[in-house]
Amino acid sequence: MIRFGVLGPLEIDCEGRAIAIPAGKQRIALAALLLNANRFVSPDHLIERMWDGGVPHDTRSTLHTHIARLRQALGPHGEDLTGTHNGGYILHASPRFA
Repeated sequence: MIRFGVLGPLEIDCEGRAIAIPAGKQRIALAALLLNANRFVSPDHLIERMWDGGVPHDTRSTLHTHIARLRQALGPHGEDLTGTHNGGYILHASPRFA
């Protein structure tokens, strides 16, 4: 099970092991997906959040690369947590309050 902490610094815990997402764009993508957990997020929404005006020429392929690296960083749960449908992205999560 992966636990995400979003109040304060972004924290990811996978069964007692901290997961670091060092790349800023991947952290932004993850934060945007977490804020919209269990809902599809359009590539345009992610691009707007991740590049805030300074959009690179090959934005879509760069976005796909960042999402693929984010899934890798999340380890074996990455593919299960994040999905793609009709070009949009979703992060599957269930709320847990402690």
